[in-house]
Amino acid sequence: MHLKLMGWRHFPVDLEKLSGIRCLLLGAGTLGCEVSRLLMTWGVRKLTVVDGGHVSMPDVLKQSLYVDDDCGVPRATAIVPHLKERCPAVDVEAIQMEIPAPGNPVSPSVLDDCERLQTLVASSDVVFLLTDTWESRWFPTLLCANENKMAITAALGHDSYLVMRHGAGPGTRRGNMDDVIAQIQNLSTEDALGRQRLGCCFCNDTTSLFNQSLMKQ
Repeated sequence: MHLKLMGWRHFPVDLEKLSGIRCLLLGAGTLGCEVSRLLMTWGVRKLTVVDGGHVSMPDVLKQSLYVDDDCGVPRATAIVPHLKERCPAVDVEAIQMEIPAPGNPVSPSVLDDCERLQTLVASSDVVFLLTDTWESRWFPTLLCANENKMAITAALGHDSYLVMRHGAGPGTRRGNMDDVIAQIQNLSTEDALGRQRLGCCFCNDTTSLFNQSLMKQ
């Protein structure tokens, strides 16, 4: 009802289309809890959540879906019943898996994890990067660029935050928003296949230690 009222007062909301979009959430911590709840509020009903950590006591204070009884339980396991409790119609798949990241210890299953993550990205419509470190976002960013998938990075700092859409560009669709789409296309570029692409946080952030080290090389 809330979404229908929004469509009536502000802009059309295709509830059927939203319910069929498959979203991949990498991270089930503070950001993962809030993003998953908001996606369900907007009518998204297909979620895949990937996380390799466990719920700890400090997490209960800042991660809105977990309770004391979840302490010690893998976040990928604990988040499912809480999402179902709030929206029984949601189709949620939770996967406990460490996301391969440069500089981290290499596990025996790292190749399998890379292949599985690639399959998850390829089968999703939108990928949300909600992990704690820049390093853990690097490989998923490459996969999203390779698969031409829309990716949204959300990152929290001590006194700042970043929300950025990257990966697949605006495409060539035309409609009532021709001028807006044309402006966005001016900010994007074409790859070798002629697809519109948007730069990621690694391309645009010239102040991070990560990019400074690349520029020195």
